Amino acid sequence: MKGLYRILLPLVLLTVCLFAFPTQSIAEEYVFAGKWGVPGSGEGQLFHPEVVNTSNSKVYVTEYFNHRVQIFSTVGTYLGKLGLVGAISEDYLWPRSIAVGPSGDIYIAELNSKSIQKFDGNGNFILKWGSYGTGDMQFTSINGLAADSLGNIYVLDAYDYCIKKYSSGAVGMVGVTFIKKWGTNIPGEEQSYIQPEQIKGIAADSAGNVYVAEADPNRIHVCIKKFDTNGNFIRKWGSWGTSNEQFSTPWGLAVDSEGKVYVIDMIGCSFKKFDANGNFITKFGSYGSGDGQFYSPTGIAVDSFGTVYVADMNNNRIQKFVLAATSTTIIASTTITPSTTSTTRLMKSTTTTTRRPIGITTTTRRVPITIKIPIPGPGPTLPKY
Repeated sequence: MKGLYRILLPLVLLTVCLFAFPTQSIAEEYVFAGKWGVPGSGEGQLFHPEVVNTSNSKVYVTEYFNHRVQIFSTVGTYLGKLGLVGAISEDYLWPRSIAVGPSGDIYIAELNSKSIQKFDGNGNFILKWGSYGTGDMQFTSINGLAADSLGNIYVLDAYDYCIKKYSSGAVGMVGVTFIKKWGTNIPGEEQSYIQPEQIKGIAADSAGNVYVAEADPNRIHVCIKKFDTNGNFIRKWGSWGTSNEQFSTPWGLAVDSEGKVYVIDMIGCSFKKFDANGNFITKFGSYGSGDGQFYSPTGIAVDSFGTVYVADMNNNRIQKFVLAATSTTIIASTTITPSTTSTTRLMKSTTTTTRRPIGITTTTRRVPITIKIPIPGPGPTLPKY
């Protein structure tokens, strides 16, 4: 029994130490990390950028009034553009939205021709589909595009009151297949109700779940709706207002690799971050033209490093943000000095966040910590049973 006592006491003390030094957590906070763009129509200049997307260390920006999509590096270096006026197969003069597939293929919605055009990652034209109408391969008004990790494309067709899903196959594949559509304009069917010109943003996560932003000028349908990849309603969150969980005008949407959802609140001049269940995490932004301020932001994108890019439309620029939190978690660290001690080595998990131009690189190392736990001396003799 004496031996059992000598074994159990250190374990009890270790448990007390673990509860006495709980994990430290730091709330997420974003900081301004850069910007680019001046008003104009020249290379690298921007005029009312609307939608931003990112893939393979490139940032794609649509300019409806400049009739083009510009391509930048993640630090704002001009790399090229898509949208050759007069080229028959590449003639999208009014780019409304853009999505980038998992293999780097680029999809651009063109408002005037009611069509979607597909390019490879080098900007080479692959195919085009769509015309005006309500058929499976037609569109009335494309308000948004999204691509999931399998290469499926989701189209927000406002005046057909639906979301249309297509499969475009492997990278560079010439061909597209209609899969299904869902939605209705019947107000009583709240879960699938889609009102023209209210739906402003769409995004898909790695599991194929689809998120839609509804911005109602009458302040009735102001929310984010979530569907699974087959169009089944999962949940919705938000309402009109100014609290953390509310929106004035939800517009652009993005989903990161962890399933976190980012929502642009255009009139609120901010972006908000939620988990996949709609629980609020953090927000950033205010009205103005200074660093970290917005004037009618419309588009948002998140790269694989967690860096956030915002199309600051009326400030004619792209702004970039990174997480500022650096956390160190200490499992236990204390010293007790008895006459006789036993040394137990635990590990401290230290997370170091280094800010780089293209995002955040996080490394974790384990450092030993010494905890001295008392072992009693001879003391009284325990009874024998």
